[in-house]
Amino acid sequence: MSYDLNFWRYKPGVSLDNHETYELLSDGQDVDGVEYTPIAEIKKRVSDEFAKKGWEKLDDDN
Repeated sequence: MSYDLNFWRYKPGVSLDNHETYELLSDGQDVDGVEYTPIAEIKKRVSDEFAKKGWEKLDDDN
């Protein structure tokens, strides 16, 4: 079982369609008006925490 988690924050004064923003971000695209999110750093920290528990990494995304 797997699922995607998507987090974002709009820049001040920006209002976009949430569903469209979700779709674009899910496809790995940048969205004008959305704050920078350090994806690589977040994924590394999550991976490091799982590794501490003995979980093995299957590939760069899993």
